[in-house]
Amino acid sequence: MLAMKNNQPGTILEIKDLDINLGGKEIIKNVSLDIEENEIVGIVGVSGAGKTT
Repeated sequence: MLAMKNNQPGTILEIKDLDINLGGKEIIKNVSLDIEENEIVGIVGVSGAGKTT
């Protein structure tokens, strides 16, 4: 259940300073992201780029 203040949409996902290393290789460095309620976000990249990771 999401808590909302004053019936305004709020942040449902917050990522701060994310780093991901896979097989000793840095694939994501220092990523921050806020996703608000009712917002649509897509992740685009070439095949094998680690989008599913």
